[in-house]
Amino acid sequence: MRRLLIPALLTPLFVVLIACADDDGPAMTDAGMIMPHDLGAAPVCVNPATRGEALAPCVCGSDCVETALCDPEEFSSVPGGSCIQACAVDADCGAGARCEVDAIGRCVPTCTAASECGSGRVCFSGDGVALCQADVQCVSGNCDGSTGRCRAADFVPTGADTSEECLRDEDCKSDVCAASRRCLTLCSRSAQGCPDGEFCFGDDAYIDGGQCLPLCETTAECADPTAECADVTDLGRTARVCF
Repeated sequence: MRRLLIPALLTPLFVVLIACADDDGPAMTDAGMIMPHDLGAAPVCVNPATRGEALAPCVCGSDCVETALCDPEEFSSVPGGSCIQACAVDADCGAGARCEVDAIGRCVPTCTAASECGSGRVCFSGDGVALCQADVQCVSGNCDGSTGRCRAADFVPTGADTSEECLRDEDCKSDVCAASRRCLTLCSRSAQGCPDGEFCFGDDAYIDGGQCLPLCETTAECADPTAECADVTDLGRTARVCF
């Protein structure tokens, strides 16, 4: 069996960059909400019973704990929006989260099972990550299965499909070009939210995280010349895929 390509991509894919607003960027409203200019109608806050911590869905700043900012779906394409907490060390995040430091430090919720993550979130190798798998998880009502991001209703993805050749991330519908120079699409093993004609496959090391693999009948159908058309089984589901 070929090795899954997920691990090396997790850190760069899910880093959130927070920049200061300028004339062309997002504006901070009096409600403490980050939103694009001229968004239109006033936002309706989520108003959770308990204010959300890292990665919790939000519309307004008041939906998040005082130490976090809200990056709503309209701006970030993250399902339901996301509370963003800055950090320098794990202790800044509290229980159930760790500090991931890249360009900046931000709190990432930790998990051990798919059931610990809310709507539009996936337990991926012990981290909770935002990844829509169904239209109902998006305020926009339109989940792009290639990227796991929420898009406008008229959004049409462009680029190469899963396992097709690429040179850079922008060449792929998934926005991820793996080291193998093949487009990689991430997914939830339990939700199976891959684009049509693909199957989400992984193993327990990634908990609920997996990668989409093209369905096939024969090896000749596989875009990747190193792949074979074979039967795989995951979480009780069996499919014939290019792997």
